[in-house]
Amino acid sequence: MSLTQYKKKRAFDKTPEPTGGKPTGDKLHFVVQKHHASHLHYDFRLEMEGVLKSWAVPKGPSMDPSVKRLAMMVEDHPWDYRNFEGIIPSGYGAGTVIVWDEGTYEPAEKKKSKKENEKSLLHHLYEGSVSFVLKGKKLKGEFSLVKTKSRGDNAWLLVKKDDEYVSTADITKKEKSVLSHKTLEQVKAHPAKEWKSHREQKTKSVADDAETETSENKTETIDDLLKKGTKSAFLKNVDPMLCTLIKEPFSDPKYLFEVKFDGYRIIASIKKGKVKLSSRSGLDYTHKYPAVAKALSELETDIIVDGEIVALNNEGHPDFDALQKTTKETTLAFYLFDILYYKGYDLQQLPLTERKQILGAVIPFNGVLKFSDHFDDGLKLYDLIKDQDLEGIVAKKRQSQYQQGKRNSDWLKLPTEKRQEFVIGGWAESVHGRAFRSLLFGAYNKDHQLEWIGRSGGGFKEKEMPAILKKLKALEIDESPFVNKILDTKGAILHFVKPELVANFRFATWTKSGRIRKPATFLGFRKDKNPEKVVREIPLSKTEEEKIIKTSDKKSSNKS
Repeated sequence: MSLTQYKKKRAFDKTPEPTGGKPTGDKLHFVVQKHHASHLHYDFRLEMEGVLKSWAVPKGPSMDPSVKRLAMMVEDHPWDYRNFEGIIPSGYGAGTVIVWDEGTYEPAEKKKSKKENEKSLLHHLYEGSVSFVLKGKKLKGEFSLVKTKSRGDNAWLLVKKDDEYVSTADITKKEKSVLSHKTLEQVKAHPAKEWKSHREQKTKSVADDAETETSENKTETIDDLLKKGTKSAFLKNVDPMLCTLIKEPFSDPKYLFEVKFDGYRIIASIKKGKVKLSSRSGLDYTHKYPAVAKALSELETDIIVDGEIVALNNEGHPDFDALQKTTKETTLAFYLFDILYYKGYDLQQLPLTERKQILGAVIPFNGVLKFSDHFDDGLKLYDLIKDQDLEGIVAKKRQSQYQQGKRNSDWLKLPTEKRQEFVIGGWAESVHGRAFRSLLFGAYNKDHQLEWIGRSGGGFKEKEMPAILKKLKALEIDESPFVNKILDTKGAILHFVKPELVANFRFATWTKSGRIRKPATFLGFRKDKNPEKVVREIPLSKTEEEKIIKTSDKKSSNKS
C-alpha cells in the first residue's frame, strides 16, 4: 500500500496531519472521522497492510440495512491518522476533524491470524465486495462495502447487514468525538493544542514570532477565562448588541466574520433550570419554539447566550417563511454566536474571541443547538454566501466587548442584497380586485417621528392578502402616522394604520432624498421587532468604512 497520493496532496510544513506510523498488536482497527471541509462528510477508514484504506461517506453510516450510503474511495491514509483530531489549515481537505468512532474489526469470515484476515479482506476488496464486523463504540455488527459501476471507479456503497445491532435510529445524531467527547463545533471554536496533531511543530515562521499574543493563541483553560469576567447576579432584560450597515465586503485581521442568518434574533437565558427565549422587542418566544427550549434546558446551569433561531429547508439553508409558519415538522436550529453570562460571571467585558471560546466549550451542541462558526477571510466568505443565496455576513472586531443595545463600528453587517425592516403606516386600495394595491411604510427619524420612505406591491401571496388586509383594518386610523407627504400615490385611495406592524422588504436602492427608488418587495412580517426602534439604516460609504478599519488598526497597534 502506498501513501504517495496522500503525501502529494499535502504540505506538511503547513498542516498538522500525520505523515506515517506503523500498527502494532494482533487486531485490525477501524476509525470513522467526521470532517467538515467544503461540506460535511464522514471518513470511513479500515486498517489493511499498515495503512488506512479510506472512503468519504457524505451522509455518514446507517444502522438500517434498507439504507445504502454512497462511499467514495479516496487515497490511503497513514496509520497515525486514526487518532487525528484538529483543524486542517487552508489547502487540500481544509476543515475540522473529530474521531467520531473507532474500534477493532475483522472479516465476516474470520481467519486464524491478523495476516490471514488482511489477506482475505484485500482479496474481497479487489473483487469489489467486502464484508466485515465492526466492534466500535457506536458502530457494531456486520457491514459490507460493495463497489457500484453506475457512479464511477471510486464509488462504493456502505450497507449494514441484518443482525442484532440493526436500528432505524439515526446513528449520526450521536455527534461527539469518542476521544475528546467534543462536537465538531466545539473543536472548531476551541482549537487548543490538544485538538492538533501529536506531531511536534519543528518550524516556526517569522510571522508567528511577530504576531501579537492574544487569547486566541494562548492555551488558557475555560476556568481561567471565566475568572476574567465579573462576579455578578443574573443579568436582567438583556438588550441585544446591534450591527452597523456597510456597503462593501472586506478582510482584516482585526475582524472575524460570521454568516448572517435569516431568522429571529433571540437572547436565551436559563436561570435555575427555567428557560426563556426573548426576541429583540422583548417578546417571550419560549412557548413558540419548544424544541429549542427543550434543547437548552439540558444545560442545567445559569447562562445567557445570544443567537438566531432559523428554520432549515431540505438543503439545510435558512427559510424565513417556514420560520413564520412553524409546525411540528419544521426543522429548527438555534445558531449561537455569543455568551454573556455563565455560572455567576458576567462575560460582557471579555473580548469576543474569549467569549466565543467559552461558548464553544460549555454548550453541548447537537441537532438543534449549533455553534455559529467564524472565518478569517471576509471576502471569500461573502462570495460563498452570495453563491448560496444566503442573507449576508457579519464582521466583528475580535477584541470587541458586548455593548447592549448599541449599534456601532465594532459589529458590521453586509447583506447580499438590500433588505431592511420598516414600519407599516397604511395601504393603498386596489382597483383590480386584489385585497390591496400596496403597503405604505417608513422609519423613525432622530426626532422620533415616523417618516414615509416607500411602498410595496410585490412579494405577496394572493391567498394570504385577505388576511393581511384584515390585520390592517383592525389597526385603521383616520390620520396619516407619517410626518411627511406620501409621494407617487397615482390617485389611489389611501388608508392609514397605527404604526404597530413591522415587515421586512427587499429593494433596489436609495434616492438622494432618503426614499426607496422603486416599489419594494414584501418578505414577511417581523413580530420580533419593536416598531419604535425601527430607523432608516443607510450603509456607511466606502470612505467611512475604510476609516473605521484604519482606526481599528491604529488602536490595536497602540495597545501592542
